[in-house]
Amino acid sequence: MATLEISTAVAWYGAIVATATAAVSAYNILRDRARILIQVTPNMQFLNPDEPHERGNFTLVKVVNCGRRPITITHVWFAGGSKAEHNLLLADSVKHGARELTEGQWADFPCQQGSLAGESIKYVCVTDSTGRVHRKRIPRAALRAIRGLSK
Repeated sequence: MATLEISTAVAWYGAIVATATAAVSAYNILRDRARILIQVTPNMQFLNPDEPHERGNFTLVKVVNCGRRPITITHVWFAGGSKAEHNLLLADSVKHGARELTEGQWADFPCQQGSLAGESIKYVCVTDSTGRVHRKRIPRAALRAIRGLSK
């Protein structure tokens, strides 16, 4: 009977260790996934612009890698509310090619604000090299500033 109690204790010990290991593995998987932060800032201007196209107001899209693994940004664009609406690809995301962001790094993507004034945009979208689309709704205050509306 003593051997039955020892084998039961060993079984419980194995079950507890296996459950703890599964929990730690799940935590590590969630912690190591690709995570990015997308910020949209309207009414930005270049200080001492070198080229004429750098004059005027810009909407700045900032993409920050918040995850622990490197992520490569391939495209940044503005999108409307439905799939039927057209999307506006930021030329800066294509001109400079894919950008690899390691942990804590960021990339800025400026866009002439005047080109967005009449468009019905609601989201900013970022595509990484795996094809995953990260999408963020643009705040109402930023949309009003982009469209040139007063508060």
